[in-house]
Amino acid sequence: MTMRHMIHLLIAALSLMYLFAPGIQGVALADGNTVSQYQSGSDNIANVRQTGLNNKAYEQQYGSDNEADIAQDGDLDEAYQTQYGDGNLSEIDQSGQGNTATTMQYGYGNYAVQWQNGLYNTAYIEQAGTDNWAEQYQSGGGNNAYISQEGDANSSYQKQNGNNNYASSTVIGSSNVSSQIQNGNGLSSAVTLVGNGIVVSVIQGP
Repeated sequence: MTMRHMIHLLIAALSLMYLFAPGIQGVALADGNTVSQYQSGSDNIANVRQTGLNNKAYEQQYGSDNEADIAQDGDLDEAYQTQYGDGNLSEIDQSGQGNTATTMQYGYGNYAVQWQNGLYNTAYIEQAGTDNWAEQYQSGGGNNAYISQEGDANSSYQKQNGNNNYASSTVIGSSNVSSQIQNGNGLSSAVTLVGNGIVVSVIQGP
């Protein structure tokens, strides 16, 4: 057996040990990838699955009943998640190259999903409060999407298809709804809601 084969067997053995370590599920390692997870409390679940080269993923969870999921397929993708409180859910799924997604949730019962496919897209979600809901979907290259919510029972949805688009949603208050959909290239939209029970919808492109 050559030294190269021995190294590959050692990496495989270490990967299996990491896969079945307490509090960690579904971790896959590949060349040059970095995985870091920290969980405190009870009934927490964290998944990291990466394929490709030089990807990074970080997850931190405090409290109980939290869930977090990061899946990356490609090269040079980065994802970070931080959750405090009880009952938070978060998911990041990226494919392509050079994509970055960040999710931070504080409080109770918040939900966030970010999905990106393409090249050098950036997505960011930050929520503070109770029962807030945020989703972002991007496909293409050079897109940027940002959601910031503070309060209770707010909802934000953003979807972009194309290249070099920008969307941001800032929500402060309770029971507000922000929805933005952009199809095309070089489009820009920013929504700011301050108050309670406000509904705004923006659609651009064909």
